[in-house]
Amino acid sequence: MILHAGENIFPLEVENILLEHPKVKEAMIRGEDDERWGQIVVAYIVSKDELLTAGELDIFCKSHSMLSNFKRPRKYIFKSSLPETTSGKPSYKQVPSK
Repeated sequence: MILHAGENIFPLEVENILLEHPKVKEAMIRGEDDERWGQIVVAYIVSKDELLTAGELDIFCKSHSMLSNFKRPRKYIFKSSLPETTSGKPSYKQVPSK
């Protein structure tokens, strides 16, 4: 769970919304420490389209009816793949926090 300005954010909720974007193949959400907010939401993205931008994803999240603005990622990091455990599940421990 991510604690942003006293609000609880469940990573899976944000990940599922990002996965609705047609150019997103995989998404992983992590909290990153922030002096002002406690934590901010950071999205690690594996794209289906190399032209996908952070701006495009941010517009998508801002306009999504099921995502409150405080849950919106403040940083997008594009990766070629995301780490997995041996059982094929996302490995949050292996994604760098910064």
